[in-house]
Amino acid sequence: MIKIAIIYIYNKFFKRGLQSRLTMQVHDELVFEVYKPETAVVKQIVGDLLRTALPLDAPMAVETKTGDNWLAAHQEYTKKQETEKSNSCFHLVFC
Repeated sequence: MIKIAIIYIYNKFFKRGLQSRLTMQVHDELVFEVYKPETAVVKQIVGDLLRTALPLDAPMAVETKTGDNWLAAHQEYTKKQETEKSNSCFHLVFC
């Protein structure tokens, strides 16, 4: 599922002429290098395409986190996980 979403994301970024790029996938996590003025649109595109990559009976939960680097964004996500239960299948990191 995530591989299909990656293709859709790449195509949408290309069609929109975005400067932001997917840099890597680590398990259930996608890491992007995001041009700061594009942050909101990238979050919207990635969230929408991950949720709809495949038709599912159950809703897909997607969370996005930002940071100056992968560690900062990942620590924000980890802190949230410690304080509340989350059933997200994917989380995204924007650097």
